[in-house]
Amino acid sequence: MNTEYRTFQKGFTLLEFLIALALMILLVGAALPLYGNLLWTTQLHETALRAVGDIRLARELSVARKDDSQYGVYLDVNPVGTDRLIFFRGGSYGGRNPSYDRVTTFSDLILLQKVLSGGGSQIVFSKNAGIPSATGTITITHTGSNTTRAIIVNAYGMVDSQ
Repeated sequence: MNTEYRTFQKGFTLLEFLIALALMILLVGAALPLYGNLLWTTQLHETALRAVGDIRLARELSVARKDDSQYGVYLDVNPVGTDRLIFFRGGSYGGRNPSYDRVTTFSDLILLQKVLSGGGSQIVFSKNAGIPSATGTITITHTGSNTTRAIIVNAYGMVDSQ
C-alpha cells in the first residue's frame, strides 16, 4: 500500500506578497495628501491662536494696568523674510523697553497681512478701558494650502478669529 503524504508549506506566494504591497502603496498614496493638508491646517490654526493670544494678553494687561503701563503688539511684515508679531510694553513700539518684548516668529510658509485703521503696524491698548489705538483685520495665510484666517480687532478692543 502506497500512502502519499501531502506537505503544506507555510508562507506567502510571490503573487500574494505583490498584491499586499500594491494595496499598501495605494493606501499610503491616498493618505499623503490628506496628511499634508491636515499639517498645513494645523500650522495655520496654531499660528492664528498664538497671535490672538498675544493681542488679548496685551489688552488684558493694559486693562489691569500691570506695572502701570500700556501694552501692545507690533506686526512686523517682512516682504522678503519671515513675518513676526512682537508683544511689547509701552505706549508705542518705538518708545518701548525691548527687554520686555516677546517675539513670535512665523514659519516661512505663513504670510501676515494687516489692514489697520491709520495704516500703522501696531495696536496699543489704553490703560483701564483697553481701547485699541488701531482697529482692523490681520490676515494670516498659509502658502502651502492657500488657506487664510482673519483676526479682527474692533473699536472696543475685542479680538475675534475667523
